[in-house]
Amino acid sequence: MTNLSNKQQKNIEAKWGLEDDRDKNLVLMADAIRELVKYRKELGRGIEALEDQVPESVQDVWDREDMEHNRGRDHVAWREAYHLIKSIFG
Repeated sequence: MTNLSNKQQKNIEAKWGLEDDRDKNLVLMADAIRELVKYRKELGRGIEALEDQVPESVQDVWDREDMEHNRGRDHVAWREAYHLIKSIFG
């Protein structure tokens, strides 16, 4: 059985260290994403609370103005999120 030279042994140990760091980084990213998702849910609850306060008499106007304001914005956000996630795992 052939043994690794000192240089090769140091290189493989360095590789293992980098792999450990990469795995730790992935855990940190997952934690950050978890926190962002939690915050997004909180924002969603705030949005729903505001929407619940809209009287029926102005609901149609509210919906029309809200739709005009949001036109295209959601698509851009979802596209950016998709490309980010794709780049992480690509």
